[in-house]
Amino acid sequence: MPGLDPADNLFNVIGPLVLFGKVVVLTFLVFWVRFTFPRFREDQLQRLAWKFLVPLALANIVVTGVLKVLI
Repeated sequence: MPGLDPADNLFNVIGPLVLFGKVVVLTFLVFWVRFTFPRFREDQLQRLAWKFLVPLALANIVVTGVLKVLI
């Protein structure tokens, strides 16, 4: 009969435990990174954005446009 397989019951127990373990590991990593690295000041974030992130975004737009035309 369907639904009486012992492996199904095992997966019903292991599945939530694996999910909880992944949540704990991800939470640990997020807190570890936040507490390890210092915070950026507003002027440092703006400098990072203008010198690195904005040119990177523009290059991404150009590369995407070129690839869309070629492919």
